[in-house]
Amino acid sequence: MKLLEKLLTRVTMYTLVGSVLFAIILTALALSIFQAVSFGPLALIASLLVFLGVSVGVNFGLGKLYGISSSIRSAGITALILTALFTPTLEPGVLLQYALIATIAQASKYILTYGGRHIFNPAAFGALAGGLLGLQFASWWVATPGLFIVALLGAFLVLYKTRMLAVSGLFAGISWMLIILSGIIRGDEIGGVLAVALASWPVIFIAGFMLSEPLTLPPRRWQKFTIAALVGIIVALPFQIGAFHTSPELALLIGNTVAFVLAFKQRKGLKLTLTGRTSLTPTVEEYTFTSPTPIPFEAGQYIELTLPHKKEDLRGVRRSFSITNKPNEKTISLGIKFYEPSSSFKKALRVLPIGTTVQSTGITGDFVLPKDPDTKLLFIAGGIGVTPFISHILSLSPEAQKNATLLYFMRNPTEAAYKDVLDASNVNARYFVAEEKQKGFNVAPFATSELIERYTPDLAERHVYISGPPVMVSATKNLLRGKAEEIKSDYFSGY
Repeated sequence: MKLLEKLLTRVTMYTLVGSVLFAIILTALALSIFQAVSFGPLALIASLLVFLGVSVGVNFGLGKLYGISSSIRSAGITALILTALFTPTLEPGVLLQYALIATIAQASKYILTYGGRHIFNPAAFGALAGGLLGLQFASWWVATPGLFIVALLGAFLVLYKTRMLAVSGLFAGISWMLIILSGIIRGDEIGGVLAVALASWPVIFIAGFMLSEPLTLPPRRWQKFTIAALVGIIVALPFQIGAFHTSPELALLIGNTVAFVLAFKQRKGLKLTLTGRTSLTPTVEEYTFTSPTPIPFEAGQYIELTLPHKKEDLRGVRRSFSITNKPNEKTISLGIKFYEPSSSFKKALRVLPIGTTVQSTGITGDFVLPKDPDTKLLFIAGGIGVTPFISHILSLSPEAQKNATLLYFMRNPTEAAYKDVLDASNVNARYFVAEEKQKGFNVAPFATSELIERYTPDLAERHVYISGPPVMVSATKNLLRGKAEEIKSDYFSGY
């Protein structure tokens, strides 16, 4: 799992999702060559080219029309999903209809928006619109036994990287349970019911590549579980009233609608003006942005910034950063680590002129403090993972800070970002470095059970918060599982 963490950290989300979807299409192409699916290889290639060409072209044109940066990778992912939903064909008339469906899907990302974010999953919207307009209905041919293994492995990688395994797992569990129960009630043979539920319903594909789309999800974990359960029920129990009938794409759009309602306030777009840039360590800078009105968020949450720039690399124009100031101010402060080589986003951010206005598509996250201010807390930070704890600490009263212990791990003392803030608080802060011991710093490259229990002998009574590189977070969570009152984690993938 450590190796998997390291590999996935180096791969951007767009690259991972696009690569996995392309692998599914390539597998389907191989199956079509051996006549293991109901369409031929040329039909699959033709459909893919139409969906890709139209999606990229329309996305680029709408981006120019609306004066915003368009993402070829996003358009490509939508095209790959649409290819997996609609039966491949060589018929010119049907291919033209597919072109219209791709156009509708891309247009929904620009027209049906709020706060700079699209409301509906574009592929699901295009699929539903295609059926309602009498063009073509989605067949969800990707749900076929021959693609089960590659879809399952691909979905696992995507969900593992996005920390959505539990949420999508709930969706899949509810869907499969209801599908199986329905089959048993009908009197179907249990073996056949299981096989059909697992390999012939699009549960895995929806869970891995559509339900998990971050821009259409609400910010809080309980909200995500609510959406997962709702979509799972509708997918597994389709019904018809007259000419109207449910479908997987409709289930997803209903989930998107409920998510929009649940997260209406948090989805509001923000225009933020860069007002300050301060060097904290040789590799960390703090950026301060202001807003005309107070910015609603909870300590420990993160904000997503959009920064269109030239020579955009594969990591794109959006990035999420933990907020370091206390809530309900007209200011947002972000501690940002710069790696070498940096992404094109961070290079553009580093030279962004003071006074420049940037767009935020929302504030989200579940890494928030308990409601009871007397709760005993243990913060464990790795490197730049200290940033959400700064917001936590600043939001606590001086008396409540005494209930918190921070164990802060870094390479060397020069990387101790926010040490002045921590030293000025009432938090019991302990600093650890991987190199030789220096005044105020102990040597410990990573957390161990003995070290944690030494500084928090009352660990069983504490709520533990862990933030840092994925490998560090996963290892520390495993150490503490079952030993603390509650454990929450936040991941910094290092892009």
